[in-house]
Amino acid sequence: YGSMIIINKRFIGFMKRTLLAFLFGIFALSAMSQVQFSKFKFIKDEPFGAFRGRKAIDCKFKDTSDEPLKYVKVWYYAVNAVDDVISGKDRGFIFKGKEYIKPKRLDMTGPFEVKKSYSRWASGVITATDKNTRAVPFAVTIVYMGSDEEIEIQITEDNIKEIFPTVPWVDYNRWNNDL
Repeated sequence: YGSMIIINKRFIGFMKRTLLAFLFGIFALSAMSQVQFSKFKFIKDEPFGAFRGRKAIDCKFKDTSDEPLKYVKVWYYAVNAVDDVISGKDRGFIFKGKEYIKPKRLDMTGPFEVKKSYSRWASGVITATDKNTRAVPFAVTIVYMGSDEEIEIQITEDNIKEIFPTVPWVDYNRWNNDL
């Protein structure tokens, strides 16, 4: 019986190490970003000097996953100099009796090849004369080629530098006072 106890303790230790390595591997894979944005900002969009304050959103991203992407969608807010969301009065999310402003969405259609960079922009997404208005990402949704399953990544203070390295984290206020 003595040798059986030693073997069982070794086996249990081996299983614990294996399980921890497996869990760490899964966590590491889920934490890896599938897409990375090197540019995500508002740019001036005033054709021929008309439409003062109109802005376009400009982005550049790279498929950092191991598979081509079919769709990339970025949910974002326009945030002013005092960190309040100004991107609309549409009804959005409801939490604990408060209604929050619905984020805007930039849709991009692929195919987006692995390890390649792409630039996209959308015109006339907001009108704001304040020069300090900035685009702040809220979430990214991706769909892989050959799939219809949407994978949503919420943008937090912990992962913003991994997905949007050039965008600083902002504790913005998105509560909709007008509703």
